[in-house]
Amino acid sequence: MINGIYLGVAVTAFCTYVGYKYSLRYKKRRQFYADWYKFDINMKCELAFLQNGLKDITEKENGAFFDNLKAYIFNGKRNQIAFLKKSEENFFYDFCNNLGKTDSKSQQEYILSVNEKIKSVLSESEKEEKTRSVLCIKLGFLTGLAVLILVV
Repeated sequence: MINGIYLGVAVTAFCTYVGYKYSLRYKKRRQFYADWYKFDINMKCELAFLQNGLKDITEKENGAFFDNLKAYIFNGKRNQIAFLKKSEENFFYDFCNNLGKTDSKSQQEYILSVNEKIKSVLSESEKEEKTRSVLCIKLGFLTGLAVLILVV
């Protein structure tokens, strides 16, 4: 009986941990879009005034967005981004393909058009993170409790 309770508590803790790790996907997605939005704003300013290259703009930044951007633009490596939907991942790599291909004015217009979509997806991902990340943790905990009840 006591061993069953210990096992149930361990399974509950494990299931809660799994729920927590799965909930990090929503945080990573929100952070990705927050970094992309920040990059768009910085890029627009860089193109308008400073005219630094992509390497100068991205070299001191890090995070999932910047790591994938650097890997694709400078190394041609297309990583799979686990926390993005396939259509979002394709949109990101299409965005990367269009960076630095045209003149400054066209780049600014392109970044402005993409910026609106990024802003809406960012607000959507913030809402999604608030609701679903908590839900994942609670579902993990409840799954562990269900196993505890079955074991005991």
